[in-house]
Amino acid sequence: MFGLAVDEESGQSTYDGVPLIDLDDDPEDLAQIFHFLWKPPLAEPEFGALCSCIRISTKYLMDSVLNWCLGRLRETVPYESKHFQTSQAYYQNHPDRAAQVIALARKCDLPQYLPPAFYFLATEETGCAIP
Repeated sequence: MFGLAVDEESGQSTYDGVPLIDLDDDPEDLAQIFHFLWKPPLAEPEFGALCSCIRISTKYLMDSVLNWCLGRLRETVPYESKHFQTSQAYYQNHPDRAAQVIALARKCDLPQYLPPAFYFLATEETGCAIP
């Protein structure tokens, strides 16, 4: 990635003579992964921070970070059929998270999280704001 040829005439941005690479990642996701790497959480991370770390660690193949985060996500939002009632209770307490879990599952190839989240959204009577 850093060994790309730099064309001096192209006007590519540099910092101290080193070429800058533009990232298309969400700045909040990057901030969360840097925070995670420099100050690993001692307690359970917030849901948004966990999702940010999963997105970035999936994209940049940070397997140990991804495995840790997926373990926390599995504890927070169970997806196995034997824990179906638990996942539905979680979504009832946090109705906005069902749509967030669906978006995360689709982006990061986590299809096991889709059925409980879709089921909750399909059967929820009060309606929730889908981001």
